[in-house]
Amino acid sequence: MQQGNAASANLINLMKTTRTLTKHEKSVSEQYELHDGVLYRRHAGRSLLVVPRSMRKGIVVGAHDYGGHFSLDRTIAKITEVGLPDYADMSNSTSKCAWIV
Repeated sequence: MQQGNAASANLINLMKTTRTLTKHEKSVSEQYELHDGVLYRRHAGRSLLVVPRSMRKGIVVGAHDYGGHFSLDRTIAKITEVGLPDYADMSNSTSKCAWIV
């Protein structure tokens, strides 16, 4: 999943490198950590799974459809409870549900 995305793959490679990082690379990489080859972003004391943009809508729609057809805010709150990043930019993802209209 992460290796298929150029930005995520670049970060993973950066985290794995043994060479000395540039100042810019250090500033970028200090926000992230790698566990068993999986990339996480450190935010507010939590490790959040890095999910490529191409997969985010599917996660929100799946959580909405299989999680009880809650409102967008409640669906996103449920997603962030389990350690996935905030998807505030997904405001249209659940608008197809009759309960939301």
